[in-house]
Amino acid sequence: MQSKTKYYEEKETKYIEAKCNVCNKKRDFAEVDEKKEYTRGIPRKKAHWICNSCKRKIKRKELWEKVKGFMQASRIQTAPFAAAVIYMAYLSGLDKQMWLNIILPFLGGLVHMVGCIHNSIIDTVMGYDTKDSNKVHGYTTGVLDAKKHKKMINWIILVFAVILSIIGVFGANNILSLLGIIFLVVGGYVYNNISKQTYFGFIPIGVSYAGMVLYGFSLSHSTVLLIDLFPLIIYVMAVTMIQIAFWGELKDMEYDEKSLVKKLGVKLENNYLTITKKFDIMYFTFRALSLSPLIVYMVLTHDPNHIIQTVHLSLWMFVFVLIAFWLNTKIFQFKEWNRRKIFLYINFSEFLFIFLMFPFFIKWWIVFVILPVSVGLWIGLNKLLWDDYVQKT
Repeated sequence: MQSKTKYYEEKETKYIEAKCNVCNKKRDFAEVDEKKEYTRGIPRKKAHWICNSCKRKIKRKELWEKVKGFMQASRIQTAPFAAAVIYMAYLSGLDKQMWLNIILPFLGGLVHMVGCIHNSIIDTVMGYDTKDSNKVHGYTTGVLDAKKHKKMINWIILVFAVILSIIGVFGANNILSLLGIIFLVVGGYVYNNISKQTYFGFIPIGVSYAGMVLYGFSLSHSTVLLIDLFPLIIYVMAVTMIQIAFWGELKDMEYDEKSLVKKLGVKLENNYLTITKKFDIMYFTFRALSLSPLIVYMVLTHDPNHIIQTVHLSLWMFVFVLIAFWLNTKIFQFKEWNRRKIFLYINFSEFLFIFLMFPFFIKWWIVFVILPVSVGLWIGLNKLLWDDYVQKT
């Protein structure tokens, strides 16, 4: 093997031609004296010889792993749905502004991501996510430091609360926007800190999502009619609480956490899932009751001169509820535990219940723009982050 000599700062540096251990191509590597482990960034040990081109690729890969871990922890794949809900509440009003039309979807998604990062950090620090092999994100894989970021996320939450408050000043209803921010931040903060230690963690997260909808509603409603506000708030709160109390806890059955589902007799033993009648009855009862705000809204706002609109809404509700309940019964039929399939059915049934409310409050064409965009982003982001169409967290 030939060697050549070059001079730097009046010191002799010898180079050896050898193969890079990554790309297997012949490169020139600097020899070093025995007292130094590195000279000009080149390792002394032959086994560590890596060319500069491969080093850059490795650094880019490490950076992507951190970015991907952050995106996984923020549950960015579900951010489009949270953004769609707050945007829908905003679009239901008459006092809209162009700049809010543009920034609100992004702001709604960021609010969702900050809340989920806080949740991931707290659950990792408390040990819940590290015990659960299904919880794959930057804090469980070790590419991000949960303890280091714990204090930082509190400041970020405060900054976002201030930003939302400033935007609310320029909205249509300042008092409602402030109330919405309080519900959103306090409810989310309480949920992230106590959800794994109580059977009733679904209540604060329901309050948080109600606050998010109230905030979006306040930006475009200078005059508030209770018939417009209450059905929307109650329905979103009910859907969120049901999703967390039943499905959110069912998918985490493998691990020892306080759970209303387990309290209702649902068991997972030897990879065999047992769903009780008590769970069935309570779930379908609460789900049916959650539809009542939309039915009441449709009846009270019915216009005899626009009966076609009522017919369309009735058909929309019937089809969506029928498909969602069919997906739910498929979950109840599972005997052998299959978290991926259960998670897939849960996700699609919840998407149906989320988008069910949209045409009650906004125009149909907007619904048919938001729905495919949200689902498409969800599928694409899942594939990007987990190389699967179903997220791992």
